[in-house]
Amino acid sequence: MVTSYHITRYTAHSKETEMSRKGQLAQLHRLQEDERIRAQEEDIKREKKDLMNATWTQSLEESSQNKMLKRKHKEMQRELELTNKSIATLRKNRLRELIMKEELEYEKELNSIGLTIHKERL
Repeated sequence: MVTSYHITRYTAHSKETEMSRKGQLAQLHRLQEDERIRAQEEDIKREKKDLMNATWTQSLEESSQNKMLKRKHKEMQRELELTNKSIATLRKNRLRELIMKEELEYEKELNSIGLTIHKERL
């Protein structure tokens, strides 16, 4: 009977060991699966962060380009205003010179026929 006891005990122990091994393998498999999932989650987080940075950089570039275009447009407007002002001033000066020249010619013509223009002094 002693031998059967050992055999029974060995068989029971063997079943426990086999079940224990299966449990350990299952646990190891779960741990590996958890590790794989954690690595995937980290990859997803990293990709989200990269995407967010890329989106932010792109929007920053677009806004800086828009600001640059607006600034250039304002500069062009200002240059046009200054150019128009200088052209208007130049035209006024030339018109003034033309009027003075014509006035002198008119006075010469009147003087040649013996007439003068009455100028009131203030």
